[in-house]
Amino acid sequence: MLDILQSVVGNYGPLIVEHEGKIHTEACCVIEERHIVKMIEKIKHIPYSRISQTTDRSFVLLE
Repeated sequence: MLDILQSVVGNYGPLIVEHEGKIHTEACCVIEERHIVKMIEKIKHIPYSRISQTTDRSFVLLE
C-alpha cells in the first residue's frame, strides 16, 4: 500500500502526509527514496486502511 508514496520520487518537495488534521512533512527540494523511508517511519504507528494522493507531492491517510 505504501507503493503510492514511491510514485513521487523525483518530484519537487516537500513530501506531505496528512492524518486527522496533523501534517507530517519531509523537507526536501527533490523527493528521494530516503525521504520516502523517513516518512514511512513517521507514519508506521498510525492505523489507516488506505492512502489517497491529494496533490503531486501530498497524501492523506484514511481509515
